[in-house]
Amino acid sequence: MGIRYDLKLASTERFNNMSRWAFGTPNPIEDAARAAYARSPIPELPLNRFSTTGGLLFATREGRRAARADRNDWSPRLGLAFRVNDKTVLRAGYGLFFDYWSVGDFSSDGFSSSTPMLATIDDVRPANVLSNPFPNGLLAPPGRSQGLRTLLGTAFQIFQNQDRTPYNSRWQAGVQREVMRDLRLEVNYVGETAQSLFVGNRGGGSGGEMSRTIRFLPQEYLPLGARLQATVPNPFVGLIPSDLALGRPTISVQNLLATYPHVSDLVIRRQSSGRSYYHGMQTTLTKRYSHGVQFLATYTFQRQIERMQYLNDGDPAPSKTIGALWTPHRFTFAGVWEIPFGRGTRLGGWQLNLVHTFQSGFALLLPDNAYNAGTDVRLGPSERTVDRWFNTAAFRPLPAFTLRDLSVRTARLRGDAIHNSDLSLAKTTPITERVGLQIRCELFNAFNRAQFGAPNLTPTAGAYGRITAQANAPRAVQLGLRLSF
Repeated sequence: MGIRYDLKLASTERFNNMSRWAFGTPNPIEDAARAAYARSPIPELPLNRFSTTGGLLFATREGRRAARADRNDWSPRLGLAFRVNDKTVLRAGYGLFFDYWSVGDFSSDGFSSSTPMLATIDDVRPANVLSNPFPNGLLAPPGRSQGLRTLLGTAFQIFQNQDRTPYNSRWQAGVQREVMRDLRLEVNYVGETAQSLFVGNRGGGSGGEMSRTIRFLPQEYLPLGARLQATVPNPFVGLIPSDLALGRPTISVQNLLATYPHVSDLVIRRQSSGRSYYHGMQTTLTKRYSHGVQFLATYTFQRQIERMQYLNDGDPAPSKTIGALWTPHRFTFAGVWEIPFGRGTRLGGWQLNLVHTFQSGFALLLPDNAYNAGTDVRLGPSERTVDRWFNTAAFRPLPAFTLRDLSVRTARLRGDAIHNSDLSLAKTTPITERVGLQIRCELFNAFNRAQFGAPNLTPTAGAYGRITAQANAPRAVQLGLRLSF
């Protein structure tokens, strides 16, 4: 038994030149913007629902850190082994494991800037020339002097101010049995739940950088359809710079109804509210070396579920789906056989090695901006070809201003399985007592089996349903000569 404690403090910057988003804080322009909106309101947005909440909040001498620390990272560990008899052992264990979280991440909005060059106005005559590309000068970073008003009307990428450190609970129980001399069988049940994982929008993937758009059009306004593209008087005139889209005399109804209407985009990165679940049976058969043979064979049957991606920006929680790492079956075999040919003579010394892997295909990411037309996406083995990997009638383009209800993945649509064998044949010949020569031939993907890549899943694409790439390498043969002394 044991327990571990982790304390991870967020970053600081030497001159406090970093910022974060002030959630729930009214922006200073709200009163003026609301007064302007009251003069030209739209029926879809009552005056009491008009708000401009949030803005950049800068680090101070008293609050220097990029985020508040999670101080609850206690992780207990427990392990157990019990010998039933001389040939059987029971094993079990449990542990809570904390990952790092983005303690090093912070935004520096307000302390950096870029000045775009206007090349042309009419696509014919140059507006600015190379000898003087920025006639109006360079845009200087505003710093912290404008407070919550800083960079209004522009796009922001922010990090969470505080959330739970990603962690997982793992448990395992199994039996280890000596079947016969030099042969051991082990069977384990392994379970895991991962909490506070990074979430993102559909299409962001489940690994790597996870980002979620939190400036969006609420779902209740989608039935407005074309009305969303109409323009109305802009209440932000004079409050947001006029050279920005949100500072012009008119604004679209869609922008006015969006969350955080006073910025052009707001993306939060590494928001830790996702979950994942894993359950698996793992078996291992091990033969120790005897009679010129040794091998290791494993088989895993598992299932993984995750909640890590939002189907629609306004969804209250990530959707539940088959996990990115879900492969129901995986079998591996690695063996060595010292061929009993000419043993003890110069004709002996032959060795054959085999590594074989079979693994079910991964569940494919279902198409963006599509819906299920009501038919099964899966085709039978005799119907599936590289030109039609799945039932292409299953998906149709999603109409504009329509919520997505198609899951991120489904067990009915998977990529091609891994079915690979690597072989090697080696001949070792002793030349003298201290010198030996080995000649070997190695074959990777020995039977030259093709593993196909993922099919095209975009209903509007010309290659929709087709596989146009190979996921593995063709057979490769490698010859080696080694002199040992």
